[in-house]
Amino acid sequence: MSSQSVLGRAVTHELASDHELRLLETEPIEGPPGSQVMIGDLLQAGTLPAAVAGVEAVIHTAELPLTPPADDAAKLDWYTRGTYDLMMAAVEAGVKRFIYCGTLHLFDTYPEDTYITEYHEPFPPPCGERMWRYLGEITVREFVRDHAITGTSLRLGTLVAEDEASSDALDHSWLDPRDAARAVGAALARDSSDIHNWVRRWQIHHVCAKPPNPRFLIQPEIQQGFEHTFAAAWAARGVGE
Repeated sequence: MSSQSVLGRAVTHELASDHELRLLETEPIEGPPGSQVMIGDLLQAGTLPAAVAGVEAVIHTAELPLTPPADDAAKLDWYTRGTYDLMMAAVEAGVKRFIYCGTLHLFDTYPEDTYITEYHEPFPPPCGERMWRYLGEITVREFVRDHAITGTSLRLGTLVAEDEASSDALDHSWLDPRDAARAVGAALARDSSDIHNWVRRWQIHHVCAKPPNPRFLIQPEIQQGFEHTFAAAWAARGVGE
């Protein structure tokens, strides 16, 4: 897991006190106390076995590096081949849990009055980040189908700090990064790697705050400990429970 994005920083902060972290970074950084920083990249498959050796779980934030690949073809390669190589390294190392951070924006083409659950079929555009992240999710799912590893996809909403959310741009998928990190922590507790039925090894969770008249069905267990409802932004537009 890299710590260089908004999500990565939030997850690192959330987990650092209770877990030993190994961060995969493209350049040297100073990680939190007790963490280990390794230099590598998803497209450098030779660096991945050492990155996952001896760990109990892998968290793939599925966000491009701060210096991303130069063109769309290379970005697609990062999401697909990169995720494949990371999953392969995890399976070969005997890792039992793999968490993938996807996106709720797979459903942007649905009518706004549609109430969306994990059973709805995603319709990402044929190219771009939403499709690339979806292909990464499918890569994880197919590994879970064939190997004794627990896979959890957290489809995250729009990441924004609650105190920075504008009532001029209300978003039913708002998610404070600190609550996104709590969802990752909750997913870490799940280990179904010894269950033969691969469907039970694989789970998808939609993750966002619960606004008035929500658009997404969010399972209560994934929202445990959430602290940010964006109530002030909604109330500023006259929308309440």
